[in-house]
Amino acid sequence: LYTSSIRGIAESNFTGSGAMSTALIFTTGSTGKAKGIVNDEYGTERLRITSAGNVGIGTSTPSALLQVQGTAVLS
Repeated sequence: LYTSSIRGIAESNFTGSGAMSTALIFTTGSTGKAKGIVNDEYGTERLRITSAGNVGIGTSTPSALLQVQGTAVLS
């Protein structure tokens, strides 16, 4: 059973070797799911790194180097 995953996804249509924008998605979950078909999602998206290098926590569309959606605690 799988409760989490790291996936690479296309951010747009691939039109050639110079246009292949991809992002990394990190997911976690609290319940297991049997391994399914290719590109199946396991868990809930928690963090995304876009092809531009923007990191989003709690958002799938970060528009800044680091974007946190929700409560953040700085110490």
